[in-house]
Amino acid sequence: MAVAGVLTEGSDGAFVFASPSPTYVFVMMKQIGSTSPDAELLLAAGGASAFGWGLLGLGLFGAAATRARKVVRAHQKAQHELDALLAAEDEAAARGPEPAPEPAPAPPPEPAPPLEGA
Repeated sequence: MAVAGVLTEGSDGAFVFASPSPTYVFVMMKQIGSTSPDAELLLAAGGASAFGWGLLGLGLFGAAATRARKVVRAHQKAQHELDALLAAEDEAAARGPEPAPEPAPAPPPEPAPPLEGA
């Protein structure tokens, strides 16, 4: 019930619930020179929210950097493998065509089965 009372009382204290909002900075600017008893609470809530958003942003930035490094590493590995395949192909082309293998000799024919009755 305390939350409902703060929200319905109509004071500046009700704005503390809006502190995670990016537009809360306007409430904070209004409270900087204010002598209101809620000024410290509003500024502290805004500062804590800004700090939290900053930490969240740094965490997401770190996660993105880690993922980007992983993708770049995989791409570079694929490039090196492709370069090795192309170098092997170039070497084979420089040696010229390989001679065709000699055909294997045909196996000797099997002897015909003896005729019955002869």
